[in-house]
Amino acid sequence: MTGYAGETRTRLVIDPATGKPLSIETRTAQEGRLLEYTAIRDSVWTDQNPLKESK
Repeated sequence: MTGYAGETRTRLVIDPATGKPLSIETRTAQEGRLLEYTAIRDSVWTDQNPLKESK
């Protein structure tokens, strides 16, 4: 959550060679100013629910 009150655009950046996600960025809709950026280091498939509490 950026805290920005105006309209924003969120973009998922994909590596065209591998199809893997690289980053997620949120920008202002008017100026295109970067508000938030998340680099994706690794992405994997899993059968486990990451939101479920572990024992």
